[in-house]
Amino acid sequence: MVLVPVRLRLSAANAADQHQQHSALVRRLNQIHHQRFQIGKLKTNNETFSWFRKSHRPVHLTDGLGPYKFKHIPIPVFTFDQQNLVYKIVT
Repeated sequence: MVLVPVRLRLSAANAADQHQQHSALVRRLNQIHHQRFQIGKLKTNNETFSWFRKSHRPVHLTDGLGPYKFKHIPIPVFTFDQQNLVYKIVT
């Protein structure tokens, strides 16, 4: 078994990651080029709206969610029937 230096392994992993990012970027650019006359559809499509800057696209529902990206659900007020509760405990 040949031991490969850590730097060489990290470099190879980094190169593979960069290749994936490059191919994804090329796919996006090709899609944008093919739909350049219908760019509004890309800017409003749920799968592709995040490719564009917020200032260069229409407002999307997820823009107002903040850093945590989930909707805040209000906590309902806790209510209980005290007499019913005492009756269940006593009996």
